[in-house]
Amino acid sequence: NEETAEMMKLKQQAMYTGKPAQATILFSLKGKKATYYVIAQPVRDKDGSITGVSTCASECLHIE
Repeated sequence: NEETAEMMKLKQQAMYTGKPAQATILFSLKGKKATYYVIAQPVRDKDGSITGVSTCASECLHIE
């Protein structure tokens, strides 16, 4: 789905650039929509080579 593709694109960006990447992604969960702020951080081994990507997502709540 589109949300998964956006998440994968963010992870690939962090993996290929070696720099953290961030985005706001709208997810559809059980018929409801929720906006998440997502950060993807490259994970490195002791030699500095990128071995993966760690992600963290926080739901964006709008208070009016």
